[in-house]
Amino acid sequence: MRAFNVEFYKESPHRLIEEIETAFNARFSYVLSANLSQLVCLNQHGDLQQAYAKASHCVCDSAAMLSFFKLCKSELPQVVPMRELAETFLEKAAMNDWPVTVIGCEPRIVRILRRRYPSVTLNHHYPPIPHMHNREVQEGCLRFISEHPAPIVLFCLPCPAQELLAMQTRDRGSIEGVGLCLGNALDSLIEEQEPAPAWMHTFKLERLHASARSLNCSATDLLRFAPIVVRQYWANRSEQSLAKQTAAPHD
Repeated sequence: MRAFNVEFYKESPHRLIEEIETAFNARFSYVLSANLSQLVCLNQHGDLQQAYAKASHCVCDSAAMLSFFKLCKSELPQVVPMRELAETFLEKAAMNDWPVTVIGCEPRIVRILRRRYPSVTLNHHYPPIPHMHNREVQEGCLRFISEHPAPIVLFCLPCPAQELLAMQTRDRGSIEGVGLCLGNALDSLIEEQEPAPAWMHTFKLERLHASARSLNCSATDLLRFAPIVVRQYWANRSEQSLAKQTAAPHD
């Protein structure tokens, strides 16, 4: 189903897991999520739109996002939290002796993961995050993925860096496996929620901050998403109106 310029996954999480496992030994593919912050970014970056178009799957990873689908009178996608998807495959890796490659993610978090999953070989590469636009940094990531083959690659980078790197890995052609673009999903396993900034208290915007936290975005992104919702609403309304006119009996 398509909404907000993204083709969302409609099947069950169990079906998605099966489809990912089936693709382990095929040309590299990748799974993206589309939360509010990413959808805002998507509307600002042409390259990111291409990355979403090439993804094998795109999931809605937050139940809080469903309110926007309902507001726009869109069909509801399946909610598949990327954090839970990552945990599922880490557990499967532990049971099946699969290596896992991690790109990004702070070393301290990887140390915690290694303690939690001692039987999993975690190949970790931590590039200089502020310089992910640098071609040499990107090549270093691609080289590490190629030299550490694994059925699952966890991209833990900011948007749009992780999505573009996943697309580059796919386009390399010689790499197999499946990438999961997680953003800070692994970080959230141990991080505490941050309080609202002082300026938001000053202007009585704590509820806006709380809403943004539930959607895994900033308050600014929440405001920027408003016109995207309006466009989707009117697009859906126009489609429904046209469908009614087409279905109406002719005189």
